[in-house]
Amino acid sequence: MRGDDARALAVGRALLAVLEVLGAGTGAPAVYTQDALPPGVTRRAFIDRHRARVRAGIAGWSRAGRARVVTAAAWGEDVAAETNRARMRRAPPRLEVVRDDGDKLEQALGIRVRRGAK
Repeated sequence: MRGDDARALAVGRALLAVLEVLGAGTGAPAVYTQDALPPGVTRRAFIDRHRARVRAGIAGWSRAGRARVVTAAAWGEDVAAETNRARMRRAPPRLEVVRDDGDKLEQALGIRVRRGAK
């Protein structure tokens, strides 16, 4: 009996190790495909990004037959690289200083301006 229990325990641990490597039970899949997309990504965006990464030869991005496959680790690295890249800030808008020579604006609006002694 003791030998059977030890063997069952060893098989159970080996099975759990395999499942951990595959990403089972973690709530997140080990790989993403065009049919099993990452959250918040459209199919078209996934395919375009995948095509560019495969052409660049980035590890974790591959094709298996017609399936476009990316590992969860490679996807996470790609997302981290995109969110950490520097973004240019927009320059604040420049306001033009309006010179009102001769009070043309007030005259156009029909405002009477009282002039003091010059």
